[in-house]
Amino acid sequence: MAIDILDGNGAAQTIKSRTDGSDQVPAHDIDQIVMPSALYSAQTTVGTSAVAIGSSQAIKAGVTVTADPDNTNDIWVGPTGVTTGTGKRLRPGQSVFVQVANIATVFAISDAAAQAIDYIAS
Repeated sequence: MAIDILDGNGAAQTIKSRTDGSDQVPAHDIDQIVMPSALYSAQTTVGTSAVAIGSSQAIKAGVTVTADPDNTNDIWVGPTGVTTGTGKRLRPGQSVFVQVANIATVFAISDAAAQAIDYIAS
C-alpha cells in the first residue's frame, strides 16, 4: 500500500508499507490536513433501472447516500451495473457512506418505480 502526503514544503511524499512489515516507514510530520473546499448535494429519483446518483463531480472525502424515509421500497447502492441482488441494501431512511473520487461512480436501483435518494458529498 502507498499513501501520498504533502510535506511541510508542499512536496508530495509517498509512504509505502507491506503487510509482512518488512518495509521501513520513514517518519513524517503532518503539518495540516486540508479539508475539501466544496460541498455537493442533490436528490435523485430511482427506479427499476440502475442510475448514477449524480452527475460527474470530483470529490475528495466521499459521499453519503440516504434512502428517502418516505420511500415505499428499498434502494440498492453500488458500482455501475448494480442490481437488487448485488448492491448495498438501504431501507427507507437508511444511509451508507461510500469513499469514492467521483459522485457519478455510485449507482442506485430499486425494485419499484419512483423511489428517491439524496446525497451529500465533499
